[in-house]
Amino acid sequence: MTQQLLCLSGHAERRCLERGISAQALEEAAQNGTIVSREAGQYLIAHGRMRLAVSDTGMLITAWRMRRHNPKAAMREARQKKIAFRRELERWGHS
Repeated sequence: MTQQLLCLSGHAERRCLERGISAQALEEAAQNGTIVSREAGQYLIAHGRMRLAVSDTGMLITAWRMRRHNPKAAMREARQKKIAFRRELERWGHS
């Protein structure tokens, strides 16, 4: 699906700079991405992990990359939270 980005909002420009998203990455996502939702004068384009929120007039509202899904890291994080919770219970005198 080819979408034309006519301009970037100030918000989009700041976020792209903060998130290290290049103009080339934006253009590639706009040219090769798929519209995954449309509502209230704007639509969302998805291309790999990249997401673009674009107004019907072609202004980029914001852009971001989705987090990589890592099942092992999620399991490790859950285990660490469980251990921390048990330690907190022990500290308060519960066993």
